Amino acid sequence: MTGVSLVFGSTVSVRITGTLAKCGVGYWNTDGLGLAEYMNWCVDLNVEPILAVWAGMYLDTNRFISQADLGPYVQDTLNELEYIMGDTSTTYGALRASHGYPEPWTVNYVEIGNEDNGYGAWE
Repeated sequence: MTGVSLVFGSTVSVRITGTLAKCGVGYWNTDGLGLAEYMNWCVDLNVEPILAVWAGMYLDTNRFISQADLGPYVQDTLNELEYIMGDTSTTYGALRASHGYPEPWTVNYVEIGNEDNGYGAWE
């Protein structure tokens, strides 16, 4: 699909490689659970999915994105929600359908931020 910007695109894939790599906080990860896999896993387990999105705070320092610079990240979250819940007539709903998932999933809870209490970023 041309013209589609995917900041959350590293979690949207038709094929997961499962390559083992060290992640940014130091532990090993395969990145083998993408967004579609997570949503299907929740359906299979009959559990309520919670979508966690970045709040603009870095865990390894006392840095954060200013409120004035959060716009692209808010838009990215809206794009991700459209991918999950959007009708196939929408840009990201159509992308989801092109990945083999024509039916939308349901997300009732969005967690803004995750482990943001480290390094004084919450102050």
